[in-house]
Amino acid sequence: AFGTFSKTYAMDGWRLGWVVAPTEAAALELAKVRYYVSTSSATFSQHAAVAALTSSQDCVLEMVAAYKARRDAIVEGLSRIDGVTLPGGSPMGTYYVFPNVSHFGSSAVVAKRLLEEYGLACVDGGVFGKEGEGHLRIAYSCPLEDCKRGVERLGAALASMRQ
Repeated sequence: AFGTFSKTYAMDGWRLGWVVAPTEAAALELAKVRYYVSTSSATFSQHAAVAALTSSQDCVLEMVAAYKARRDAIVEGLSRIDGVTLPGGSPMGTYYVFPNVSHFGSSAVVAKRLLEEYGLACVDGGVFGKEGEGHLRIAYSCPLEDCKRGVERLGAALASMRQ
């Protein structure tokens, strides 16, 4: 089993995770791999992880509910935009959506225009490989009202970009 502190404890970008190996031998092999991937985690993030794990977990339930509300608002908003689809449906276990926007052009061009012309930051799905082309990665790690306003602005921007 493995996991990170990124989503559960809002520690994204801190690059801190955990692994539970099935045997001591497996743990030793994983340690060899980890040695070449990173040398150590910053002390502050290690202390934060201990505090996260030893404190009340009520915040986790609150975060899950908040992310669900944000996800639902984004997914519902995307479903109202002509030419946008959400293959695979509503995401689970993340705070990103990956809508298909190929109707509006290449994802690189769409992402660039959204940023430069409309002030909307999205990640070109093509950076994730061939299968990502035509998609945008959109985060919903911001407050619910920002998610709602963002998807409304996205809809208006894409409507004006319609090919």
